[in-house]
Amino acid sequence: MGGTSGAGGTSGTSGAGGSGGSAAGSGGSSGAGGAADGGGKDGSSGDGGVAPCTTAPGKALQFDGTVVDLMSGDLGADFAGGDVPRTIELWAKFLSAASWKAEGSMIETGLAQGGMNKVLGIDLSGYTGTTAEFGPYTNGFSDNNHPNGVFVMNTPQTGWLHLSWSYTGNHGTFSFTVNGTEYPIITMAGQPTLAFTPGIVTLGASQTFGTVGWTGVMDEVRLWSVAKTPADITRDMKVVMKGTEPGLVAYYRFDEGAGTFTDDVSKKASHRLNLCTATSTRCAAVNTAMPTWVDSDIPGPFTCAP
Repeated sequence: MGGTSGAGGTSGTSGAGGSGGSAAGSGGSSGAGGAADGGGKDGSSGDGGVAPCTTAPGKALQFDGTVVDLMSGDLGADFAGGDVPRTIELWAKFLSAASWKAEGSMIETGLAQGGMNKVLGIDLSGYTGTTAEFGPYTNGFSDNNHPNGVFVMNTPQTGWLHLSWSYTGNHGTFSFTVNGTEYPIITMAGQPTLAFTPGIVTLGASQTFGTVGWTGVMDEVRLWSVAKTPADITRDMKVVMKGTEPGLVAYYRFDEGAGTFTDDVSKKASHRLNLCTATSTRCAAVNTAMPTWVDSDIPGPFTCAP
């Protein structure tokens, strides 16, 4: 029982932090639920000590950072704006040094134009040849494009990592985790006041800034209207949600496996993400491509929410 490695190694051979292992490059804190004997996202195998989910083998989306292949949508009032609590989380598979390209945004909520602090997103601060960094951002109050402020590794990580980025709302505080372990971030002095743009969600690139996009695979994207703690994240990152959990606004598992859109588990029409929707300022001016549907191979096992 328990994982065989620290923070997200190459797929199939290592988990997202073993139950007794240290997280790679994280300063030695214990990981959160590593791979158990071959179990995957589909829960079809693995000795996790809890009955696995019986869903069909899952899919994921692979993005190519050299083209505009973002997916976006507008959830409207379901994903409120203003200085409100928010958490974004996902599993991300890093394929090579290209996955760490600076300004390659994986996920962005809100719209980074017409003012500051209207978004909550995760991108990369780049790989210099000696260090690789994350850049969780608000495009203003917190924008970690400088060294030593967030999770740094001596060499680019490959394989799956679980990431979360939350804000408590009401001039509150931020939390960024990798595999459930919280890491320090750099923010401006004083208490933040954010003005999130309601509704807008973008995967694979930023709507308005940075390089073309992110290179890598993503799965299990969850958008919350509450601030999840590191303990919450650790407990649930390998649990398949029902979709009705309090505060869970949208939950994308990418199991369509084909086409130019993805629905969240609620199948609510307004939650659909499409290839380059009209809300994206990038799509009108550049050629677009579709992300690639691939099999998900997040080390498991995943279990079902009770």
